Amino acid sequence: YGLTSSRLGQEILLKRPDIVRKISKKALNHIIDNHEEAERGRSPVFWLCVFSEGHRILRENNGVVEKVSPVAFNAPIADEKFDNSSPFSDLFYSEKGLKLLHDTRLLELIDCDTLIRPVHIPDLKNYSSPVQFMSSFRSSFNFFLNHLGHMLSLVTEDVQKDSLWSRDSTGEMTFLHYLFRDEDFVRALNTSVDQAILDSFIQSIDPLLLNKVIGSIDNRSYSALSSLCATEAGCQFILDQPELAKKITQTGLNHPHYVGFRSNGISTAYLLASQETGRKVYAKYPFLAEWITDFGWNSAPIQSDDAHLADNPLADISLREWVELKLNAPDLADEAGSQVLLARLTAIGGIANDDQSHHLIENDENPVNAFTAAGDQVSMVGDNGLFDQSQQVSHGHNHNQAVPTR
Repeated sequence: YGLTSSRLGQEILLKRPDIVRKISKKALNHIIDNHEEAERGRSPVFWLCVFSEGHRILRENNGVVEKVSPVAFNAPIADEKFDNSSPFSDLFYSEKGLKLLHDTRLLELIDCDTLIRPVHIPDLKNYSSPVQFMSSFRSSFNFFLNHLGHMLSLVTEDVQKDSLWSRDSTGEMTFLHYLFRDEDFVRALNTSVDQAILDSFIQSIDPLLLNKVIGSIDNRSYSALSSLCATEAGCQFILDQPELAKKITQTGLNHPHYVGFRSNGISTAYLLASQETGRKVYAKYPFLAEWITDFGWNSAPIQSDDAHLADNPLADISLREWVELKLNAPDLADEAGSQVLLARLTAIGGIANDDQSHHLIENDENPVNAFTAAGDQVSMVGDNGLFDQSQQVSHGHNHNQAVPTR
């Protein structure tokens, strides 16, 4: 411990590989746990991960890396300045440390708890867990993506629910919301992860979290589900993963999406219908079409900038109209998904009469979406991120129940 706890001692070890080879596994991983000691929580492993000389020792002596235990690698220290930091976090929060993780088996020692343990970072003047850090610093998230096959196995339900205060001051944004908004992550899910790992990840996803609405109209209201459905890669992921499709709720499907001027105001159901891969989702899971409520059918883009209207193929067109007019066209009518949506629209009576439509509720000043009370812009989203069911039109389904296995 004495040699590893200083740069001078580590320089001596670099010059004496014979001594390094004699370091036992027990001595290397010994954690000081005396509550009266200022060094509490530290170990030789900790000091090797702190100093660049220690990084060299780990790189140049593979036998040392092989002796590092998961317990010592993830153990937090008690320190006013670096409270809760661990050998892992010392590496993860620096470019050189990420390179060492990439080049050695230390990556395999990371545990779930350390990913969401807040660490005091003096430079940021606050606490940040590795998950929160990833959402703010792309280099660390790129490391996550580059090792997704392993890292995804650590993204448990607790990790998915970790609040990303650094991205959202309300604290509503979770790591799952962040992940499904990142197209690089979703594309990697489709191409770079073994199905067994995907199965475990999907199984751990809480349907309430997947469908939970965060934000408001003014600050980009969306859900993890709507973020998936907004991209071709996300639609493909749902298409390929039936167990994920079963976690879609009726509330999540009919919620309006407010990210990006082209899609502001359209429901998640509309996001799917407006894309070729999304329509394939309806073809594979036709029960989703049965779950579209009047709110979903009558959702349409809400534009704040009229200059963009001419550039937006969805402008002022509700999902009803999109299906009736666009999907009936010769180039789209033969698609299986188009047929599912057209059949469902026919079954519920086609385009609604003006007095039946919930398309837009207007007052003298502001057009508002059907999910918003007219005049006062009060959101109908509850504290749990789900809509008040009394405000929705019933179609014989439990709006918040995940799709049963078929």
